[in-house]
Amino acid sequence: MCNSSFKSNLVLLVPELLTAIVSCLPNPDLKSFRLTCKALGEEVPLHFDRVFLSANPRNIEVARAIADNEKFRKGVKEIIWDDALLAHDIVRPNEAIHLPAESPRAEDGSPTWFIQACKDNIKNLRNLKRDRKRPKIREFLPFSESWSYYETLLEQQEEVLRSGADINALTYVLERFQSLRRITITLAAHGSLDRPLYETPMIKSFPKGFNYPIPCDWPSSGPFGLYILPPWTAKKQWRGVCIITNILAGWNDHHTSELIIDVGGLETGLNCRAFDEPHE
Repeated sequence: MCNSSFKSNLVLLVPELLTAIVSCLPNPDLKSFRLTCKALGEEVPLHFDRVFLSANPRNIEVARAIADNEKFRKGVKEIIWDDALLAHDIVRPNEAIHLPAESPRAEDGSPTWFIQACKDNIKNLRNLKRDRKRPKIREFLPFSESWSYYETLLEQQEEVLRSGADINALTYVLERFQSLRRITITLAAHGSLDRPLYETPMIKSFPKGFNYPIPCDWPSSGPFGLYILPPWTAKKQWRGVCIITNILAGWNDHHTSELIIDVGGLETGLNCRAFDEPHE
């Protein structure tokens, strides 16, 4: 229950003033705020100004749930499309010449490429241990447990790609989000381990201690390398860009005025050869 001073200071405020105050809080803080007492739980609403979509059923489920809520859907102004697909394998440059028919596995059944990616994550975290903003390096799940969960994510991803569930969800929410003004496409939503660029429902649902290869799907030159632009016939690498631009181009009644490509500081982006040929 609220104590008397807390209740008199907050709950008894006029609704307009209370709404103005809580509108500055992110949803995680709002959830904690609402749990302090029943009165605030009733007076303080959650608000959703953006939703996330990707080839993951959890992101799709949450986006559709918000779109189906008459109150929440009216506040959504942005869709963030996570265009990075989880990798089925990672081939390092010095391994590309002698590729075995099947990825080698450790004794616990985890592919060696997966284990190496997880070890690289831990190494990167240790290199940043002097960063005071970073939490202390936590304990991670055994590689075999992380791989088991990762395999499930891969299966879910393949099912979404096969069915086009993410494309269908985008079309559905565009009809429902009448206040939508911006669509952001990013391949950097996962950021780095323990520090995602966007805390999507998918990422929030990861089990504690989960370690996995951070996806980064678009071509990159690296910090010092040269990048040779492929022709736009390789546009499948920019799946989300193609999907969203095609849908918006054929949609006469959308209110979206901004289309943003967010690379999160990575050495990549949209292939400029997308504009070589005329488009309708």
